[in-house]
Parts: sequence; C-alpha cells; structure tokens
Amino acid sequence: MRPDTKPFLILHFAFFIALLSACAPTVEPPQPVSLRVTTVSAGAKIVSAAADSFSAEHPNVTVSVTELPTVRAIEAVWNGDADAAMVSALLPGAERFEQIPVTRDGIAIITHPDNPVDGVTLLELQKLFSGEIYRWDDIPHGAGEVSVAVRERDSGTRTVFDGRIMEDRRITPTARVFPDAASLRAFVAQTPGAVGYISAALADDSVKVLAVEDIFPAPENLADGAYPLSYPLYLLIPAEASPELRAWVRAMVGG
Repeated sequence: MRPDTKPFLILHFAFFIALLSACAPTVEPPQPVSLRVTTVSAGAKIVSAAADSFSAEHPNVTVSVTELPTVRAIEAVWNGDADAAMVSALLPGAERFEQIPVTRDGIAIITHPDNPVDGVTLLELQKLFSGEIYRWDDIPHGAGEVSVAVRERDSGTRTVFDGRIMEDRRITPTARVFPDAASLRAFVAQTPGAVGYISAALADDSVKVLAVEDIFPAPENLADGAYPLSYPLYLLIPAEASPELRAWVRAMVGG
C-alpha cells in the first residue's frame, strides 16, 4: 500500500461508519405515564405493593395510591380524578366499570381487649347493633354496658355489614359513627364494653377479634369463604382503560 493512500482509506472508513449510524433506526425512550389508583383501607397494602413492583419493572410508569371510602373511590374514577379503584362493595355506580375480583377480605367484629366474650352469633350481632341487646350480660360470659361503633354510610364495610347482619333492622341511634377504620379501632381499644367492625386486614393487637358462629376471620377462612362475613375486594377500571393500566391490572391479579 502506498503511503499516500492510508489517509484516504481512513477517511473513507469514517464516512462509511457515519453513514451506517445515520441510517440506524432511532429508539425513542418510553414516554412517562402516571396512573392514579384509589383504594379502601383494606386494599391499601395490596395496591401499594403492586404499584411499587410494577414501577420497578416499568420505570416510565408512576402509580400513585390514595385511600378513600368505597363511595368516594367510585366517584373519583367516574369524575376522572382516578384511573382505577379498589372497593369493598359494588355500590351504585360500580356497574359503569369493569369489575375485577382481586382478593377476599372480611368484616372483623372487634371489642375491648378486656371483654370476656369470645364469640357471637349472627343473630346476637343484629341485636347488639340494633340496640336490642344493650348489656353484654345477655351474651354468655359477658358483663357491662354495650357501646356500639359503626362506619359512615359511604363505607363499603358498612354496606356489607348492614346487608349481611342488619337486613331491615336499623342501627341503634346511640351508635358512634366513625369516618375511617383507624378511628373506630382506636375508640373500641380505649372503651370498655365497646363493639364495632373493621376490615379483617386492619385488626391488630389493640382490640379483641370475636369469632362469628364459632369461626374467626383467619386468612384461610376468608380465602375459602368459611367465615360468615367474608367478601371479595374488586378493582374497578373504565372500559377505555389505557394499555399501561391494563398491564398493571394483569400484573396485580396475575393474569
């Protein structure tokens, strides 16, 4: 090779590489996407874990989670303030959306830790919450006055409880009404003779959980429906849900 041809070959090679680079397709990074999910308190851990896991695998997708009672969660999706909602009851308005069962929860009947009563029947629950039984003395091993605590009307837990237990009976007018499970649980934990209900997922050692018809709301009894007050949690999404939302739902339910 003549010495004067070397610069020419180097220049020609560089031009060839530049030409290939110009012809190579440009890969655009995925556009950032934000998903907004509302959930009842009972589903908060499940939804948050699914959100974190999905975002870790899809860095361009951010999933924000907000806790709301069932009625307000449904309204948020309907108004466009949320993309999906985890609810504990299919209240009016839920029929507008796809309804995807995700897991099962249950209503835990809770009382003060010092209450000697270990369990109640469904009929005793109806009488306790209607005020027909106003002293624990009317239940085996019980003693003292009953103080009833319930959730507000836009709570899915309240809807399930009223439908399963109260039927056509009204809640006693002396009942204390609470806006969320945490405040109701705190009241029961601090009030001798108190009885209330919350999601089984939210019960802790600060309160005593009663058996219903001799069955406790243990995970296995919720999963197979053996516990009398078990029920499904649903994820509601619009029919026109985005591909990213549907991908998140599939990852969450394992579909």
